[in-house]
Amino acid sequence: KPLDKATFLTTVFNWLPSKADAVADQSGEPSHRLEFIDAQHLANCWSGLDQETVEEIVQLFGKEIKDRVAVLQKNDQAPIDLRLHAHSLKGADANVGANSLADSAAEIEQAILNDHSFDQMADNLTELSANTLRELETHIRMAQKR
Repeated sequence: KPLDKATFLTTVFNWLPSKADAVADQSGEPSHRLEFIDAQHLANCWSGLDQETVEEIVQLFGKEIKDRVAVLQKNDQAPIDLRLHAHSLKGADANVGANSLADSAAEIEQAILNDHSFDQMADNLTELSANTLRELETHIRMAQKR
């Protein structure tokens, strides 16, 4: 169904408060607060976008995360290529307000630059990226239903 862009985004970002613990809303039901995504950043960057564009961004972001994390997890490319994947992942994460994920990608990038092992960091990145993407997708869907 057609949606008004401003109303859609206002609803999305009202539903997605900044990082905090779960709290009860006025109905007494717990409302989930974001742990992995900076909702204020999303509101600032995605203001004025229509639902289709938001969905496309989320889909592209999900593919970018999965592809780059898989390369870093496999760790079978030249260091310069791995560093490029970490750097690109860091930028994609920062663009959607996935700050913890961006920080983890930055740590991997630094480890590669310093010729240090990053296997454990890549394992953590895999879990963090899955949680981040799941949170983003869930809350966008929930906002569309409101």
